[in-house]
Amino acid sequence: MKLTTRREIWQEFFDALEVASNEVRLTWTGEKLMAKATDIAHVCNISVLLPTEAMIAVEGDEVKFGVDVAKMREILRIAGPNEPVTLDYTKGESKVVIGFGILSFTLELPVLEGVSESISPLIEPPLWVRVQVGHLWKAVRAASQVTDKVAFLLRAEGLTIQANGEHDLVTVRIPRESIEDMSLFPPKEEEEGKEICVRSLFLLDYLVSFIRVIPEDPPSSLTLHLGQDYPLKIIFGKAIHGIYLLAPAVEG
Repeated sequence: MKLTTRREIWQEFFDALEVASNEVRLTWTGEKLMAKATDIAHVCNISVLLPTEAMIAVEGDEVKFGVDVAKMREILRIAGPNEPVTLDYTKGESKVVIGFGILSFTLELPVLEGVSESISPLIEPPLWVRVQVGHLWKAVRAASQVTDKVAFLLRAEGLTIQANGEHDLVTVRIPRESIEDMSLFPPKEEEEGKEICVRSLFLLDYLVSFIRVIPEDPPSSLTLHLGQDYPLKIIFGKAIHGIYLLAPAVEG
């Protein structure tokens, strides 16, 4: 298997995975590169997919192998902007070669059996809202100044993100006119036209770790899927297709 794409696309792929784990199992299907990871506490789960449309050159049949995500990210930082980077792996080998320009890195791979194959649960919260990355990043950073949990309230007027500390309160209101798109109609009630609102609480540390790896420039958006007592599901990615799941936090 030999895959080539721009440095920025590889960075987007591996930056997202490190949110949950330093070692992941990559699966090349012949049409797309996939990986899933769950953090050690089983609070968050992430899955990413890199399609052939985002690649410059593709060779090779189906294969699975483990990689050290932290090493991959460090090597990618050396490559130049928009520089093509090739990931070269031969089935059955214990090493992978990363090459760009005049440089070539040969890395020892984690033993595949030692890298657990994460399973992403099939969760579909009933409501969703699409917001700018910059808005969510500002809200998360502000909330982290006063507490360790943040509440999301979605209703017809827009999205409210609130952090209630022991002495301080942070409230971020994103009005409907500043929201790219949203749905307040759960599938069962869509025909009846009944809008509902939901409030969910999540741990800020996990949201900060996730949002900091999502590029703000050029401006992009995230789709947040929410439901009462549901995990938070975030659809993200420019060249990649990513899904981030975060378990709800307990009140108090």
